Amino acid sequence: MGRSNIWIRRAAALVLAFLAARYLSPFIIALGVSAAMEPCLRKIRERSGLRRGFVSAVGVLAVYGGVGAAVIALGWKGLIWLYEFASSLPSRLASLPALLQGGSNAVERFIVSAPEEVQRYLRAAAAGLRSGAESLPGRIYERVLSLLGSVLSSAPGVIFFFSAASIGTFFISSGYDEVRKFIWRQVPREKRLPVRNAVYASAGAVKHWALAELTLSAVCFAELLMFFFILDVSHPVFAALAAALIDALPLVGTGVILVPWALLSLVSGENAKAVVLLAAYITVAAVRSLLEPKLLGERSGPHPAASLISIYLGFRLIGVAGMILFPLLLTVLKRLHDGGFIRLWK
Repeated sequence: MGRSNIWIRRAAALVLAFLAARYLSPFIIALGVSAAMEPCLRKIRERSGLRRGFVSAVGVLAVYGGVGAAVIALGWKGLIWLYEFASSLPSRLASLPALLQGGSNAVERFIVSAPEEVQRYLRAAAAGLRSGAESLPGRIYERVLSLLGSVLSSAPGVIFFFSAASIGTFFISSGYDEVRKFIWRQVPREKRLPVRNAVYASAGAVKHWALAELTLSAVCFAELLMFFFILDVSHPVFAALAAALIDALPLVGTGVILVPWALLSLVSGENAKAVVLLAAYITVAAVRSLLEPKLLGERSGPHPAASLISIYLGFRLIGVAGMILFPLLLTVLKRLHDGGFIRLWK
């Protein structure tokens, strides 16, 4: 009976954690940002003698103002890039019909040389491929326009989330000592020391993960910026930064940008550009595969299969954000388990 109660409590804790992450995430972020700002704000108050509320307001403006300015700049540049890309598609794909005709002739020669009993199936397959390739430009154009529409439609939700997080950070930071004391009062006295140690271990795991991912993204940005300058890409800084941010997503990587870009360049007759883009993709992937185990800790991290499951569950439950949050949560849980703070598995 006691064992079943333990599992019931664990399941309830997981359900509550999921509900909190889904519906209270702006305020969880606000609490984390307030805790991260507190040491710096405390030193500023001690040296300047300024009031807590004023210093907290300045800190919130600095953090969220910087993040907001970066997001707006990237979003605006991204919209411009998508519009330019959509406008250039007809000219880029102008040579596609001739390329398809050449490929169709080669396929037809292969079919004619095949046994007669399989020629009918090969011709049906070739016709399907030809039809899909001919409709590809229209589908790409529709996808780009759909992406532009989804970005614009999601803007109000992003603004509301950002506003709730920033205002929550100000209120929590303004009364940080009271908030911290209130939270600790909810923890039984005999469990405060292990809980405190578990919090420090979790914060250390998050800090280690964040520094590792920032380092990997910075290396990826530097590599791509070099390649984009070689190719004389328009807006090279934005392009490298956007690709580096996408590279940080689990199971995604720069291949979702560089490989289609290389294929599009190949269709457009820019063979040298396609080769350089593929070289950029191979370089970024190779460097990341070498650095990632050293920075994240190959032995201390979760098993790759467990990480894959967490990425899949995160995406299915809360979308793209879950692809980042769930593996991070798994890393924190493993750190707590290895440290003896919790026991989730044998």
